[in-house]
Formats: sequence, C-alpha cells, structure tokens
Amino acid sequence: MATPGPGEGDVYFRSPGVATVTWDESTSTVLVEWEGWADSTEFKTLLAAGMRALVDHGGSNWLADCRRQRTLRTSQLATMNLQDREDTMRRMGLNVGYFATVAAARNWLQTG
Repeated sequence: MATPGPGEGDVYFRSPGVATVTWDESTSTVLVEWEGWADSTEFKTLLAAGMRALVDHGGSNWLADCRRQRTLRTSQLATMNLQDREDTMRRMGLNVGYFATVAAARNWLQTG
C-alpha cells in the first residue's frame, strides 16, 4: 500500500523507518503502514494516533500492513501489555482480526 498523498487521507503519525498512520476516507479505515522497527514509545504513540483517528472520524476499521514491520524485544512487549490494549479495543466495540494478506484484510473490512 502506498502512503496517501495530499488530500488522500489525514496523517495522524509519521516516523520514517517506523510507520505511518493515516485515515482513509474511502474505506473509513485507519491505515497503518509499517516500515521497520518501533521502540515502545513510538509503538504507544502509533496506537494512540490510530485510536484518535477512529474517534475523530467515528470509525471502527483498522488495517495494519505489517509485512515490513520488524519485531520488538520480548521485554518491550511485556512492558506494553499488548493484550490489555487489544482488550480495550474490543470493549470499545472494535473488531480485531489478523490476516495473511492485505487483500484478505480489505475483504474482511468490506464484508464485516
């Protein structure tokens, strides 16, 4: 997926080599495009930016292209407590899914 150009989406987070978070109006979706590795602060900021986009636009779709994401260290994962964050999203009424391809994720968003 390409990063939106001017007028193609609201940019909520951009850090070269880490990721970009945008709002895609055409699909009412938060798009996260990973470019590499994020430290725990960047990861938390990225998640908060995506949640802000959902609230700003009254959305509930979140699509993350993680094909270029590099993994975090185990100690950072434990610190961030990702399970709690996912549980929070579910309590907010957001559906969470994991897919092997962007096409499969987009299909789920369109039919979900």
